[in-house]
This record gives sequence, structure tokens and C-alpha cells, in this order.
Amino acid sequence: MFTRRHFVAGILSALLMAGLLVATTASATTIVPMDLQEMAKASPDIVHGTVVPTGSHWNEDKTLIVTDVRIRVDDTLKGGAGGEITVTQPGGVVGALRVEIPGVTAFQQNQEAILFLSPQKSGNYAVTGLMQGQFDVVTDAKTGRKTVHGLSAEKLGTAGKASTPSKDGTESLDAFKVRIKNIVYELDKGQNE
Repeated sequence: MFTRRHFVAGILSALLMAGLLVATTASATTIVPMDLQEMAKASPDIVHGTVVPTGSHWNEDKTLIVTDVRIRVDDTLKGGAGGEITVTQPGGVVGALRVEIPGVTAFQQNQEAILFLSPQKSGNYAVTGLMQGQFDVVTDAKTGRKTVHGLSAEKLGTAGKASTPSKDGTESLDAFKVRIKNIVYELDKGQNE
């Protein structure tokens, strides 16, 4: 038998589910796909670097856990970032609390990467387009050859027309750096015309 009590319980359950759906939707991460040219244009700095120790903490407003990733800059491909810089990204671990943000990958000690960066008010940097602006560099243990991973025709955009990476989405580090420097050169040339 359906009673008023069942009706109220049903309404409360529906409201709770609707609230959960709204909360889940509100916290979603939206990533606008960008190719290399768009990322280079949106990034005042592009570096090849290696991760040195990282540390998580609450942001200044105490509303989000963030991780500061120290990067030793091995090569500057655009801009003036050099020496050692700090990249701050959302998410991390403080005490027993872990915050993971979709679209943000955690950096590992000694990880090598090409990073497209935007300076922040704090003086630190943010990776352009969340994980889109991070290209991992992997060193082959046998040959010592360094390759950049995560490349696709979509990510390369018009910059991929000159040469394409291998079928597995990799390209030698040197070739990828030349590709980026050519994009930066073309962007600079377009601004000066």
C-alpha cells in the first residue's frame, strides 16, 4: 500500500539524486582540444625540463589542494623561463586527503617532459590546456635515444604536415624540438608582419 510516508520518502530520494547529479556536473573538468600551434600561441613559455621534488598544500584561499612541481629547465624553446621554475597544478595529497582532478596528470620525480606554460600571478606557472600542454620524454634504456610520446595527427594539427611521428605516436626529442621552434618562429614572424 502506497502511503504518504512513501510519497515523502520518494520525493526526498529524488531531490537527493538531483542534488548529486548537479554537484557531479558542476565539478566536471572541460578541456578544449588544442593542437601544437594553438598551444604555442597560448603559451608565453615552452620548456624541456626535468621534475625535481614536488609538494602538495592547500591553496591560499584554503579551497583546493594544489601541487607545486619544481622543474629544472634543460632547454627553453619559447620565452624566458630558465634555471628552475615551479609549476602549480590542482590536486594532490595533504595528510589523508587526496584530490584528483580529471585532465591533470601527476608528475613523478626525475620525469622529463616538454611543457607549454602560462605564468600565474603567484610567479609560478600552469601547464597550458591541463595535460594537453605536457609531452612526456622517454629515454630508451638500451640506446639512450629520447622520444616524445603522446603525439597524434589531431594534436600536431597543421604542424604535422611537414613530417609525421611514428604510428605509435612518438617522435625523437630533437625532431619534436625543431617542430616547436618552427611553430614559434612562424608565430613570431606573423606578429611582426
